[in-house]
Amino acid sequence: MSVESRVAPPARQAGTPGDLAALICDEVARQILARHPHAVRAVVVTGSLARGESTVSTEASGAVVLGDAEFLVVFADQTPLPGAEEAGTLASEIEHALRARGVACPITLSPVHSNYLRALRPHIFAYELRSCGRVVAGDPDVLAQIPDFGVSAIPLEDAWRLLCNRLVEQLEIAPGQAPPRYRTAKLHLDMATSLLLFTGGYEPTYRQREARLRALRADSPADALPFPLGPFSERVSLCTRWKLDGSTEPPDLPAADAIGHARRLWRWELARLTAIPTGTPNPLRPDDLLPDHVLMDRWMHQQPLAEQARGWLYLLRRLGWHRSWQEWPRWSRLGRQGSPRYWVYAAACRLLFQLPDLQRTGGDLSPGSAEWTAIARALPVLPPAGPCIAGPAWWQLAEAVAWNYRTFLVDTRA
Repeated sequence: MSVESRVAPPARQAGTPGDLAALICDEVARQILARHPHAVRAVVVTGSLARGESTVSTEASGAVVLGDAEFLVVFADQTPLPGAEEAGTLASEIEHALRARGVACPITLSPVHSNYLRALRPHIFAYELRSCGRVVAGDPDVLAQIPDFGVSAIPLEDAWRLLCNRLVEQLEIAPGQAPPRYRTAKLHLDMATSLLLFTGGYEPTYRQREARLRALRADSPADALPFPLGPFSERVSLCTRWKLDGSTEPPDLPAADAIGHARRLWRWELARLTAIPTGTPNPLRPDDLLPDHVLMDRWMHQQPLAEQARGWLYLLRRLGWHRSWQEWPRWSRLGRQGSPRYWVYAAACRLLFQLPDLQRTGGDLSPGSAEWTAIARALPVLPPAGPCIAGPAWWQLAEAVAWNYRTFLVDTRA
């Protein structure tokens, strides 16, 4: 049956996650095909919606999907791709149509050609797209063009980058961002993902990861991992049940404990990536490692020059060659050490890892202090001054970090 002939259930009848996913996919496919009736080869849903693992809450106004629904729109090879503005406008129109049907769901549309699929290298997104992506309109075999590879082919750096992305998101305190409890739950889930990839137990769905983490807890000696898996595994199970259930609020887990676990995992993974010897019986124990900034510096120095250059070239294109010339001297200094992505990660982690102590003691970071300046100077761009955010001074610095992340990292792997 074609997408055009399927009738999505009205929002009031979308009582199950499957009904809701069908409603969203049908609306997306209908509007894309109406806008590009002869140019689209396939519409593919990916991410948690494709896996049947979206988090949905029910409010008086209807269903609310936390996170976003991600779609690849595969265009015929000779057809020009819509620009980012056009894709964003269509996504907004779909969101409006869904709200009219009682569903609040952010939509992300990524227009691509088939060569995008054929050129995908081993990483988490490509593996999950091939394993769990679903064609909701068009060529049912389009995903077979993704190269077939096993979990062992996914670079460990990809797991570390996933962890860093979730860490940066902990600093998003501006209005409109996900609530803290949601971000903390998401951090737990992706800490499990990252850890499992490093230990060879990665799986593409939350259900499978929870099971593998419990197996790892039973089978691995405690000193081979960055922290005891007992309490951590229980928290991941709580977050998994909430993620798949969606009928209750996220578990109320202490953010400081989550950041503490994340820091130990971050250090443990960097030790693996940089292979730092310490002369101790177990060189990967976090208590025996070098300071955070030394670990990060060593990892940045190991980044291939081609990847560094690709990141800075993306930044230049994103901002415009002529509009960014005043930043070039500072970029030249930063570029000798690492890519914009690594610098944003370095700034985010340096700030985030000291927040539990600041919050416990009631302290703050003073603008203009040595620590404030060190974090700010690591950012590729100091964003334009916005409205003052009421709260601790470090909130302003956190928003600057989050702005760089949203502006320069979210839509690229550079």
